Amino acid sequence: WPVRCFVFVSRNTWEHFGFRVPPSRGLVVYDGIDGAPAALDADDAASVRRELGIAPDVPLIGMIARVAPQKDYPTLVRAAARLLADYPGARFLVVGDNSSDANREHYASVRTMLGEYGVSDAFVFTGQRRDVPRILGALDVFVLSTHQEGLPLVILEAMSHGKPIVATEVDGIPEMVTHEETGLLFPHGDDQQLAVQILGLLRDRAKAERLGSAGRHLVRTRFSAERFATSMNEVYSRLLDA
Repeated sequence: WPVRCFVFVSRNTWEHFGFRVPPSRGLVVYDGIDGAPAALDADDAASVRRELGIAPDVPLIGMIARVAPQKDYPTLVRAAARLLADYPGARFLVVGDNSSDANREHYASVRTMLGEYGVSDAFVFTGQRRDVPRILGALDVFVLSTHQEGLPLVILEAMSHGKPIVATEVDGIPEMVTHEETGLLFPHGDDQQLAVQILGLLRDRAKAERLGSAGRHLVRTRFSAERFATSMNEVYSRLLDA
């Protein structure tokens, strides 16, 4: 092979690669991010909620992802309808591009679905934003409902802010979210379980804080920018030695 070493973002990506890569020619290097200052959340949460017209005491569930077919918004909408029946005061914040040519049509279909389920008033769409750390600070629960992912950095960002995670159990996500330890997982397309997981976190703040703290610790110890840099240095050293 002309390629000496294949570097994958997750073990799942390696396992599902187009052809077999033996251990001698492949390795996983997880992405890393800088941790968020703890003070950032408290400083900005109130201002974000004021800007978006969301009261300080309203439970806020957020998903940061473009409104595109790859992301499983239909499951989120159905879960919201279930949750709002028991928790009518909750609101859902969606941050991500919904106006580009690639996403505009899908966004329209999601808005139609919201109307069909009678939950349009519970959703706030911001479009693309450049202040994701501020947005994260305002959330009570972070959700990623999706069809497929490699290793989504947005989960690491939410973890670094100490937010409890609820994510679809697909692809590389279970390599960063361990169910009931660093977050919560739900089966692909299972809106009932998604609703149950979110509702459980809203009702049990101690559990939400425990999972959020565990996620933050995970980022600092396993998915930090320093850890990523060290891993990449090891890759280059391995190739140069060879």
